[in-house]
Amino acid sequence: MRRVTTATMMMVCLLTGGLFLTGCDDDDNAVNTVTEVIQVKPQVNGFIIGEGGGPKKAGSDGSIWAMLSVTGAPVTPAVSVNGEALGLEPELTIYGGGFGFNGNLVETVDANYDVQVDMGDLAGACTIIVPESSEWTDPVGGRATVTPGQELTVAWTAVTNTTGYLLNYDFEVNYTDTLGSGEYWENDGSLYLTATTATFTVEDLFPPVDEVQSIDSFWGDMDLMPINGPIMPGSSPNVTGGATGFVFGAGGDLDLDMDLDQQPTKTTGREMPRERIYEALQSLFR
Repeated sequence: MRRVTTATMMMVCLLTGGLFLTGCDDDDNAVNTVTEVIQVKPQVNGFIIGEGGGPKKAGSDGSIWAMLSVTGAPVTPAVSVNGEALGLEPELTIYGGGFGFNGNLVETVDANYDVQVDMGDLAGACTIIVPESSEWTDPVGGRATVTPGQELTVAWTAVTNTTGYLLNYDFEVNYTDTLGSGEYWENDGSLYLTATTATFTVEDLFPPVDEVQSIDSFWGDMDLMPINGPIMPGSSPNVTGGATGFVFGAGGDLDLDMDLDQQPTKTTGREMPRERIYEALQSLFR
């Protein structure tokens, strides 16, 4: 029988780092087995929102609010921002499990926030800046008029300390189709932009024109947040050390109401739900 002496890779385990050599030997067969063990770092994801963007807590004006999660930690982590501990929220599951932390923060003069996560022998950290809010430049005043058959372009002021902008949108149309039936159509989503303008086509704003006999009502809303952090797809995580992940600073959200030109102007409009905005922020954690 042929004697086997070649070192053979048997398995890769996603556990703590290291390299182990095991072996067995007899007269007919000797095998050296190399097992590579690769360390997977805990994940730290979250955001810090300025300008009252988060829910207000008792005794706070809610001007700066933090929400972070830690998954894969070997022990219960401790999370702090600028040395201020965040409260552990065991029921916080919007990040898909792990440990959730949130709390109001003391606003800093330079808008810098140092995030520290301690997990026994491991620690992760990052520093982010919370940008200021932007302002709409087109349309001015935070209200846009849309016209069936025409595209819509919106623009806003550039903000310093910003790596990109998160633009959430939602368009809803009640219409009568070519068969005379009442129908409902919706288009909602999020854009991650480095520019300070965005254009929505006719197809973005309305149902297919060949299916529409008349537009009965239109509701639209946009919500803009300046973002500091690795916003664009393919960016590297900004949490370093014994953990990895994405933490973002978000300026206060800017709302844009929308009217159909053949409808009376709304005096009050429903705004985009906070949950929808948080979902869009969470989609940045990749």
